[in-house]
Amino acid sequence: MANFLRGTKGLSKRRIGDYLGRPDAGPVLLALVARLDLRSLPLDEALRFFLSLFRLPGEAQQIARVIETFAA
Repeated sequence: MANFLRGTKGLSKRRIGDYLGRPDAGPVLLALVARLDLRSLPLDEALRFFLSLFRLPGEAQQIARVIETFAA
């Protein structure tokens, strides 16, 4: 699913963000982060790249879930 979300052109970034913010999408979010090689980037650039893949959901709890997964 993570490969599909990252590799399929034309998907709505807003809908991807809404999906990744759901509690039951945790494994997909973890898989998506694991497939990114961000080690060579400074933290701010890595976060910017990660957030360019989708739009953050509007709910604070969902945003926290996404950012905590990135931080882990």
